[in-house]
This record gives sequence, C-alpha cells and structure tokens, in this order.
Amino acid sequence: MAKCVFIDSDVLIDVFSERKPFYSDSAYFLELAEKGIFLAFTSPLVIANVYYVLQKFSNKATAMTAIRKIRTVIGIVDMNQRIVDRAINSSFSDFEDAMQIYAAENAVMDIIVTRNVEHFKDSNLSVLNPSEAIGVLES
Repeated sequence: MAKCVFIDSDVLIDVFSERKPFYSDSAYFLELAEKGIFLAFTSPLVIANVYYVLQKFSNKATAMTAIRKIRTVIGIVDMNQRIVDRAINSSFSDFEDAMQIYAAENAVMDIIVTRNVEHFKDSNLSVLNPSEAIGVLES
C-alpha cells in the first residue's frame, strides 16, 4: 500500500520558484508523487502560502498556474476548527506549523516532508526532508 505523505509549503515553493540549492531534491520528490510512488497531500493553508509567495516573486498568473499543477498531483486534507484549536493550545513555537502537523495527523498521514524538520520535531509523525523522503519512498 502506498504511503500517504503530507507536503509542507517550502518543498512546493522550492520547486515552483526553482530555489537553489533545494530545487533538485524537491523536484525529484514531486516526480515520485506524479509517478504514484506515494499519495501526496497538503493543506489549504499550504496552497494559500504557496500562491502568496509565488505571486509576490512572479505574478498572479504564474502563481495560479503552479497551484493548478499542484492540484493535479496533490490532494488536500481537511483543516477545521478542531485542528485550529489544537494548534492554539499546543506547545509548538510556530502556530502555522502546529496547524500543519495536526492536519496531517488528523488525515492519518505516514510522513511529513519539509525542509524545516526542526520546526516539526515534536510531531507524532515521521518528519523528513525531501532527500530523506526519497530514500524512504524508493526503498
């Protein structure tokens, strides 16, 4: 059975902005999702973050094209009042990351993939950077 993987904003921004030196690993990681090696998911908040960053550094049309591409490969997990309340009452230092963690846990993801592994260290899920995830998912 394919693993369910939650993808954080930074990985997607790395790919669509071709941010060096992170682009190669993140792009290859997303290629694995396109090939069906794993089931890819993210949250509505990640989609909004990616759109916001991309349109600031390019334009709205380019950002929307990226969001459309993301949606052809990546599913969206629910984010609701319970998840927000858990994040509010959590000990995580980054509120946004807490929301991502609880959304991923609620959706029963196997792995969270982010470049900010340190921000997710207290997650109950396995947290890997794109390079580590490639190794796990290809084995």
